[in-house]
Amino acid sequence: MTHSNTFNYKAQKKATQLLSYDLISDANSLFHHQIKKQAADIFDDLDLNLSIFINIFISEKHS
Repeated sequence: MTHSNTFNYKAQKKATQLLSYDLISDANSLFHHQIKKQAADIFDDLDLNLSIFINIFISEKHS
């Protein structure tokens, strides 16, 4: 392997590593964003259900 080929191989290997890290980082960010959104949606649903339950409970108690 000539010096030029060795350099090209090392540069290509490093570029591939950096790209892989970048893609993994992007995937992790997207995954965490989706998890946070799903958690927020679940808590919104729970909050709504709790509000409905409390309103029904109070109205039942006053009837």
